[in-house]
Amino acid sequence: MNETVYQELKELFRNGEGEGLVFVNSKTGKAFVDIRRAFYGACRRAGIKNLLLLDLRRTFATRLLQVGVDIVTVQHLLGHTSVTTTQIYTMSNKEEKKRAVSLLEELNWRSLSTYCPHEKEEGRPFFTTYSFSIN
Repeated sequence: MNETVYQELKELFRNGEGEGLVFVNSKTGKAFVDIRRAFYGACRRAGIKNLLLLDLRRTFATRLLQVGVDIVTVQHLLGHTSVTTTQIYTMSNKEEKKRAVSLLEELNWRSLSTYCPHEKEEGRPFFTTYSFSIN
């Protein structure tokens, strides 16, 4: 739960409005018995097609990785016992792959002057290039 949600819930319960359940069925006033039914019903009413409940977890994991959260932290936030399971949930796109390679290239060029100054000065090869494609 992020800080914004926490503060909103705290405020709701402080004012005495939030007694009992947070999410209730508007027709019955009771807790949702089947979260999937509630989710897909909300999607249908909003005109959203082809969205799975699992997509929310995938998006959460992917967005965390995109902003630089390490995969082990994402694993713990999702409640997975294995990073392998977390990797199944995450998605990367072509732009993310290009950005990753670009960051590595930047790091390599910055590192050269720091770690190999003698090789550069003596004219010896100090950097190997590899050819590959990003699908």
